Amino acid sequence: MARKKKGVTSKQGQWSMAAMKNAILAVRGGMAKKKASVLYNVPRSTLRGRLNMEDITAPPTKPPILNRTQENILIGYILKMEERGFGLTVIDIRKLAYQMANKLGIHGFSEEKKSAGYDWWIGFSERHPILSVRKPEGLSAARSSMLNPSVVATYFEKLGSVMESLGVKDKPQQLFNADESGISTVHNPEKIVGKRGKRGLYAKTSGERGENVTVLWCVNAEARVLPPIIIFKGQRVSEALKGNAPPGSEFGCSKSSFIDSDLFDKWFTNIFLKTLPPARPVLLILDGHSSYLNFDTLEKAKQNQIEMFCLPHIQHTGYSL
Repeated sequence: MARKKKGVTSKQGQWSMAAMKNAILAVRGGMAKKKASVLYNVPRSTLRGRLNMEDITAPPTKPPILNRTQENILIGYILKMEERGFGLTVIDIRKLAYQMANKLGIHGFSEEKKSAGYDWWIGFSERHPILSVRKPEGLSAARSSMLNPSVVATYFEKLGSVMESLGVKDKPQQLFNADESGISTVHNPEKIVGKRGKRGLYAKTSGERGENVTVLWCVNAEARVLPPIIIFKGQRVSEALKGNAPPGSEFGCSKSSFIDSDLFDKWFTNIFLKTLPPARPVLLILDGHSSYLNFDTLEKAKQNQIEMFCLPHIQHTGYSL
């Protein structure tokens, strides 16, 4: 495996159009491409390609796929999700833009990749300088295992602030927490105790080969449990395993048996929205998966006065409810 040179980092996603224009002008003024790439922190390969453009300052020949109003709506979603703890990557935003355009009947992004292109992102970020790409602070294994009190306190302060602003702090029927669990369809027996030296200790087990499934559960602060969605691995749902599921359960399947945005939207639409009390607003607390949320889900949440809040991945020792 090729080793990455020490100190060399990728510039993709970190350069601005202004820096690229300055680098091109510098090269055309006599500076070497390599020096301009380093000086203005732009990828050398992209710089070479853009040097062939006749007029780097010319405006785009066609307008952006999403108009200004639509882009402002998208900006609103991005900032709201960041405020609620769902940090979106550039790829997440490109997918969200595609979903929004598709919902509005606007065609122009890749149907195959179901995502806006990287060039669209560059233009979008230039048009909206309020956005910046930053590397989030990592939660090290040590800090995670020790559950640094200040980290936990910060999250719960944010949660308390959101609950206060929504007026649901003393309304447990309007506070919900959803989380997923991976389970196996076949029991894996624990070791049993028997007489030393005796061979052939037996325990009742299944001879079948099990498969992993994902279950998304949701409960409110009154301990009311909503029906789950159960996700199987593969392309179709196993009818044999549906029989003993909790009443009202939804079922789905994916390549990995993990939940994705379409399956979460299925649960959100068919179970969560249909079983909510009439009182609003409602706060739904989720773990740190921004991949749960697509444009359709965000729109439905907004229309139904449902706020979502993200907690960090510490559920193995601390729970939100």
